[in-house]
Amino acid sequence: MKPTDSVSVPEKTVTPKIAFTVASLAKIVCPPGEIRAYARDTKTPGLTFCRSASGKGVFALYKRINGRPARIKLGDCPPMTIEQARKQAAILTMQIATGSDPQEAKRQARGESSLQDLFDDYLEKHAKQFKRERSWQDDEKLFKRYLTVWKARPLSAIRYEDVEALHLKIGKDHGKYASNRALSLLSAMYNLRGRAMGFTGQNPCRGIRKFKEQSRERFLQGDELPKFFQSLKDHPDQAMADFFLILLFTGARRGNVQSMRWDDINLPSCVWMLPGEITKNGRPLTVALAAPAVEILSRRYNERGESPYVFPSHSETGYLLYPKKAWGQILERAGIEDLRMHDLRRTLGSWQAAGGSSLQVIGKSLGHQNIATTAIYSRLNLEPVRQSVDAAVQAMLNAGAPEQLPATQGSVK
Repeated sequence: MKPTDSVSVPEKTVTPKIAFTVASLAKIVCPPGEIRAYARDTKTPGLTFCRSASGKGVFALYKRINGRPARIKLGDCPPMTIEQARKQAAILTMQIATGSDPQEAKRQARGESSLQDLFDDYLEKHAKQFKRERSWQDDEKLFKRYLTVWKARPLSAIRYEDVEALHLKIGKDHGKYASNRALSLLSAMYNLRGRAMGFTGQNPCRGIRKFKEQSRERFLQGDELPKFFQSLKDHPDQAMADFFLILLFTGARRGNVQSMRWDDINLPSCVWMLPGEITKNGRPLTVALAAPAVEILSRRYNERGESPYVFPSHSETGYLLYPKKAWGQILERAGIEDLRMHDLRRTLGSWQAAGGSSLQVIGKSLGHQNIATTAIYSRLNLEPVRQSVDAAVQAMLNAGAPEQLPATQGSVK
């Protein structure tokens, strides 16, 4: 056959053998009036390529199983490549040679649990039982965003190469962090609930390396603080300015400040007591309030209405939910780029460290928990923590040199 010739083979004729390459398969066309055209690979016995009248290409393996001829579909081309088809054909040929029937396994797989079944079971019997509400809700979002593409697939039909390809795609389209989180969720689903759902194979995530994540080190520098404080002072909604200042002066997580309740604050003692059900690690946390934070909270307390929240809103929760618009306005007015609200938490810790505070004191002031330092934290009283926070806040204020902190309360949008 000449290199320029195309392979045009009607059904039920002798199937020609060619060396499968991208170029040679592209030349296989279905002749007018016929249904399909076929070609066999010279390298892998039984591997066949079929081109339908619509132009669709399919790889299949033709073998005798228990003395009877059988056709096993391997996959569409694309996305399956020639090398993937050859590899899969070799695996199936080995199974057949040892007495297995891949077609019977496929028939059994039709009654197998799907990935959606596995996730539903994982959510109800693991995540909701052992995780905080916010954590299992994050699992739901991850699954819906990245894994529903496979929701109907049987568990055994998801292979290592599938997961590897998806991991790379998510990393390219949505970032390394999102890709690693999706991989962790899928792996946990198989490890924790796969066997309970009848899956007896190997976790398809096993052996896939996560992307290396670079920790974020952004915080407000000394030359940025004057512009930041001035922008807060000039913001038309001073309630939002108060919100961002409390984020900065306490180093607390955004969600905790948004839902901050008056019942949890002791202004005379200068402490904010967060119950365990709302903290990230599930343990109660006592936050030392620096003097400027107490001044803001005292003013808001004197001007409060009937809401139990420090930052009330007309949202469905009753407290502030959407601070991103105001945050963007403040950064734009200040001319500050690449700063996230969470970086305010890192800013407090960084200025504490710059002031000479120990890592143990900083860890307790920010509510960090780990095995190596928990014992040390428990031996610290709150006074050195308050002194450290006070010193860091004062250092930031001195660097920012604002004329005064926002003094009037606005409405929360």
